[in-house]
Amino acid sequence: MIVRGIDTDNYDGDISVARFQNLHDNYGVRFNIVGCQVGSDGKNYTDSQKRNSLEAGIDVPFHYEFLYWNDNDLVRMKRAASFGLPVAIDCEYGNGMPGGPQATVERIQQAKDALLAEGLYWGIYTGQWWWPGATGNSSQFATDRLWHAAYPYGNKLPPVEFLPDDLSVNYGGWTKADVHQYADTCYDEKGFDMNVMELAEGDTTLDFRPGLDGLIRQGPYLILYNEGVPIFRYGGSLPGQAAKNYGGSWRWLINDGGAARFSDKEGD
Repeated sequence: MIVRGIDTDNYDGDISVARFQNLHDNYGVRFNIVGCQVGSDGKNYTDSQKRNSLEAGIDVPFHYEFLYWNDNDLVRMKRAASFGLPVAIDCEYGNGMPGGPQATVERIQQAKDALLAEGLYWGIYTGQWWWPGATGNSSQFATDRLWHAAYPYGNKLPPVEFLPDDLSVNYGGWTKADVHQYADTCYDEKGFDMNVMELAEGDTTLDFRPGLDGLIRQGPYLILYNEGVPIFRYGGSLPGQAAKNYGGSWRWLINDGGAARFSDKEGD
């Protein structure tokens, strides 16, 4: 199943719930990959963009951060991880490290190691227009997730009904992308990029956080995780108890002395 998404960054600034809601309701946008950059105004909009996306019913599966091939690269990766979601390493700026392809691959590995140390590495963002030349077409990351950038319609807005369904690639040892960024503009939002992701039949989760277990607050939602898989989401503050139909059966969220837990029956 192919689902549509977007990505946003600091250049987009504050984005209202209503703007995200329009994309969700009228264009079928299911996810937003939110950047972690600090803008030229010194501000960071990661939390507000994530919060308002979630409020509009748009999942935020992971973040991304650029490599600029300078001494601050690893500091930026650590800061990106502080937002609590896996981070994709954005590899597209310039020509890579001044030392050439080998130095570039080494820096990407350092960034990966920094994110792995935080338990929040997602994979690589890049494109065939950049990776072969800048890294010598290195296959060192071929087993990692790939967020692939290629625009079938160039700089034009694709038709609304267009959803790329072939995620095949052939560079860097990768044969298939996990996410495809297919346009650098968006319906009603020229500054956003558009993406697709393939989910297995019957899979409804867009969450990539490893090993989560228990109740986690994410934006306005309380989410119950079981071995990293979100199995229940409640929108709102923690009540005395609340019922929710999930997967054809009712689950009860119980406020048990300030500690949240779930039950299959009321008042348990």
